[in-house]
Amino acid sequence: MIGPHGGANLPVFIRADPEFQTYCVNFSKVEGFDAHRITTLIFCVNGAADRWTGVVQLKSLRVGDEASNFPIIEDIPDQTWLHDTGTHVVYLTGFDHVTQCSLTGADTMVRNISFSPIIEGRCTLTHDLLPGVVGTAYPTLTAVGEEGYGTLARIFTLRVEDNLPPTITPHPSVIVQVGKPFSVRFTGVSVGNVFMDDRSLALTAHSSNPAVVADMALSAVNPFHVQYLYLRGLPTIAGDTDIAVTLDNQSGGNSVVTTTVHLRAVKQWNNPPTLDPIKDQHVGAKSGAHQLILTGISDGGDGKHPLTFTIDNSQPQRVTDLTIEYAAGDTAILHYNVPLAASGAWGDKVSVTVTVMNHGGTPDNNGDQSVSQSFSMFIR
Repeated sequence: MIGPHGGANLPVFIRADPEFQTYCVNFSKVEGFDAHRITTLIFCVNGAADRWTGVVQLKSLRVGDEASNFPIIEDIPDQTWLHDTGTHVVYLTGFDHVTQCSLTGADTMVRNISFSPIIEGRCTLTHDLLPGVVGTAYPTLTAVGEEGYGTLARIFTLRVEDNLPPTITPHPSVIVQVGKPFSVRFTGVSVGNVFMDDRSLALTAHSSNPAVVADMALSAVNPFHVQYLYLRGLPTIAGDTDIAVTLDNQSGGNSVVTTTVHLRAVKQWNNPPTLDPIKDQHVGAKSGAHQLILTGISDGGDGKHPLTFTIDNSQPQRVTDLTIEYAAGDTAILHYNVPLAASGAWGDKVSVTVTVMNHGGTPDNNGDQSVSQSFSMFIR
């Protein structure tokens, strides 16, 4: 609102909805407020919102004596239920100047609709789901106001779902060592229907080659009912097996999902090489040649594996000639150049990643291994 002496922000929280919603801003109880001094009304979408798309339409704007008082009810959260689960209760809050409520537009989904008395701005909506019905409806809750107040409607989503299967994200193949316990972490785990209790998940695991990993040596654990699980086992001989992990939400019908992870067990193990973390560097613009000492270098084992180094540079035009000088031992020198002719903005950030690979892979182990460390160069 803008008057002759400036503006004032008046946030009004409005639910995004394809239907028209009625809102009323009443200043009658605001001390010292003079509506006659308002000259302009500006409507804008919250600039701090995470995202917003669509079109806002104002069907009718009334001010002054033509405006009407409306009762107040808070937005109703969308409701999602599993089919054929009987009676459900919706808790409604934020009522003010409301005498009674009604619900329309849900006859194809629910029956036996009733409201409890409104006490201290709260009441409950109770309804029964129609047998065998799944789908989505957009019912309207209508609040009848006290004397001097109009009628206000709120639309919400009512969704009745069929039983959905559990979910789990497939896991890529893994390599493990014979005689050493392994643990494979799966993500994206859910019971399928968001309102169901995670504790209803039954988990099983089956090995296609029990000589490598026997079923009795497997355990699928869903700790604290969060969205991941661990597959744990102990390989006894070298070889390959496919492990099928099955989730069952035990609700009948479409309740089971299975994912398979390929597992290779090897007798020997090639540990990854090592490289200490590298501190960020601050260098002058067009400052020429530099050196940086890299420490903590090893092949991860007995020092017999040859090492190779690779460098990834996010801005090769700003930092050039990156090379690594290494002969043996646990240190190396990273050479780089900030050229005199380089173009770029003051304060540029250049990201550099150094990767060390050992070449200790054999047919009997887990192959060549590597380690990477990243750091930033700030050009001042």
